Amino acid sequence: TQETSLTFMAMGKYLSTLDDARPFSGTLAWPEGAQIFDETELFTREDIRTAGALTLEKSPADRAVFATVLTSATPKAESHVPQSRGLEIEQTLLRENGLPLEGDSVRQGDLVIMRTRVRSTTGPIDNVVVQSLLPAGLEVENPRLATTERLDWMEEEAQLEGHQ
Repeated sequence: TQETSLTFMAMGKYLSTLDDARPFSGTLAWPEGAQIFDETELFTREDIRTAGALTLEKSPADRAVFATVLTSATPKAESHVPQSRGLEIEQTLLRENGLPLEGDSVRQGDLVIMRTRVRSTTGPIDNVVVQSLLPAGLEVENPRLATTERLDWMEEEAQLEGHQ
C-alpha cells in the first residue's frame, strides 16, 4: 500500500505540472465506430470489437491525454508458430523406469517425469527462461528437495559450462 500511495503522490505532482486551462475536445476512433469527447467528460467504452487500430484526434493537438485500453482476445491457432532462436529445447515425458511415456495410459497417482534439456546453438546466452506448461492434472515435484523421490536412473544435476 505504501508503494501505491507514493505512486499516486508522484502522479499527482507530475499531472499538476501539466495544468492546461485551454478547452479540450477530441475523437477516439476505431474501424467500426467513434466516440467524441470534451474536457467535461470522462468516458468508458466497452465491447469495442475490432482487430484494427484505435486512433485519437485531439484539439489542441499538443494537449496531453491519458488513456487506458484493456484488451482481451483468444489467439488464433495459426499465430502459434514454434520458433528456435539460438536454443534447442527437448522435453520428454518419462515413466518411473525412465522409458518414454506412450499414449494416454497415465492413471491417477502415477509418477510422470518431464525431462527438459536445453542447449544453445549460438554460444553463450544470458537470461534465459524456459516456461513449460504442464498438461492438466499433473503436479510439480522438485527432485532437488530432500522430500521428493529420487530415482536411481536420474542423472545428477549437471554443472553449467563456465560455472563451478
